[in-house]
Amino acid sequence: TTPKRNKRKMTTFVIADTVRTLSYCKKVPLLALAIFGSSFFLFLGAFIKLNVVPYSIATLNISEIGGGYLFSTCSVGIAIGAYVAGKTTKQAGTLGLSCLAALGTSIFFLMIPLTSFSLTFTVINLIALGFVGGLYIVPFDSYIQTKSSEEKRGQVLATNCFLSFAGVLLAPLCLYIFSFVLKISPSTGFIAIGTLNLIIF
Repeated sequence: TTPKRNKRKMTTFVIADTVRTLSYCKKVPLLALAIFGSSFFLFLGAFIKLNVVPYSIATLNISEIGGGYLFSTCSVGIAIGAYVAGKTTKQAGTLGLSCLAALGTSIFFLMIPLTSFSLTFTVINLIALGFVGGLYIVPFDSYIQTKSSEEKRGQVLATNCFLSFAGVLLAPLCLYIFSFVLKISPSTGFIAIGTLNLIIF
């Protein structure tokens, strides 16, 4: 896209800029919701990546390296889901698919402990979780790009990135609280995050 020659100077007050941009986003129907939905996706992804290794060791009795490979199956599912979302969404800037996928994400999170009796079923479940994750993120990101004005799009995308990586930062904190404060198992951690996602859905 062509530069818009914005006269604003770069500022070190990132939080203030983020708040200002979110105030603008609230004036555009569902834009702030799309930003928070997109950011929450990275929180979920980061939590899965961090929790799947202790889950693999404690519940599946496989090695730490095996747990790392297990997460890659979820990544494959995300790639397939994102591709399918791009191919099947008839109109850019609609969020219905993201809403359905958010429900699916909760279901597959809650199913992770139920498939722990079999590594094969766990892999299938993680691929399915990634798949609905891909369906979840693409409509949100396309909505953000299509519904923000040309003059504000750069600021909106920057705010989205800032909040997304804030979500990534919150994931290890959440895992620490689950593991060391609440003393819950990695399996129960997946149930807790699935329930949280269901509430947000």
